[in-house]
Amino acid sequence: MGDHMPSRTLVISDTHLGRGRLSVLDPAHLEELLRAVDHLVINGDTAEIHHPRHSREAAFALDRLRELAERCGTRLDLVNGNHDPDVGQAHYLQL
Repeated sequence: MGDHMPSRTLVISDTHLGRGRLSVLDPAHLEELLRAVDHLVINGDTAEIHHPRHSREAAFALDRLRELAERCGTRLDLVNGNHDPDVGQAHYLQL
């Protein structure tokens, strides 16, 4: 038998990246979390892409999140939400 450890998946939602000072968090705050799991699912409303006032900052924060996940070796799945309808490739995931 191998020393295969089970995969650790965490599901969170509504991070609203790019919302300025009202944002729930900055992508850098997720680094410890990303290093602790193998798979992170953000179940909608990851970033404020839809809002004209926040879309540029949201896109930047989203890029930082993706880069951070890649650096940490963590699979990142983003489910589309009403604030970011095209952020991912899925409207839902079956885990």
